Amino acid sequence: MNPFVRAVALLEISSLLCAASASAQTYGLDARGQIGAFLNNKLPPVASVATGDWTVVNAFPNLTFQDPTFLTFEPGTSRLCVCSREGYIWSFVNDPNTTTKTLFLD
Repeated sequence: MNPFVRAVALLEISSLLCAASASAQTYGLDARGQIGAFLNNKLPPVASVATGDWTVVNAFPNLTFQDPTFLTFEPGTSRLCVCSREGYIWSFVNDPNTTTKTLFLD
């Protein structure tokens, strides 16, 4: 896919997300709600532990990201995008052996 077309598509997606959030209701609380019983010394004595036959695997061992918050695919391509808390959007090929990430948006 042409890099220009890809950039325009991602900018359109981000503008739609911004427009949706701009039309949303204001946020916040009008009044503080009651605190539930779970905070009044009623916590279980031991936290439950997940059991089962599963493992965690680093999908992209050659890439690192600082404070990643979101992972999505780029439509029509084999690329993924990672958003970070600082506002960066990184793009890279969806291949476990990839070593290159490209800064898409700062």
